[in-house]
Amino acid sequence: MYIQGKRKRRQRGQSGDGSPQPLTTAAWRYSRLKKNAAGVTLIELLVVVAIIGILAAIAIPQFASYRAQAFCARVESDVRNTVTTQEAAYAADQTYNTTDKVESDGVTITVTDNTTTVDVTGVHAACTKGTFAFSGSTGEYAWGP
Repeated sequence: MYIQGKRKRRQRGQSGDGSPQPLTTAAWRYSRLKKNAAGVTLIELLVVVAIIGILAAIAIPQFASYRAQAFCARVESDVRNTVTTQEAAYAADQTYNTTDKVESDGVTITVTDNTTTVDVTGVHAACTKGTFAFSGSTGEYAWGP
């Protein structure tokens, strides 16, 4: 049924009278490519994998460095906390208690009572800086071999 005054929209690939136009070879290939263009090409996939590999090669050494810094910070914290504990014991009893230590996983703390002062050293196997020590005679913290 045809309604006067309304024009039928021309669809792609049809002439004005509604009959289909023959597709040229290039147009046919383009229409086929457009229908099959939902996937990812191998080149795109390789580029993404290469980018991820480059980012991983940059990030992994940095991560190892941050881990070593964290272990060293753990040693520093444990030595400082142990010194605070020792000074609190001395304030209460006028003696150092060498068994009171603050040790995290992997940290080894050594407390040496010098009667009026205390020396505290700490070490962790994964810390690259060496040994962190507090000298009771000078009151200083320092990293040493």
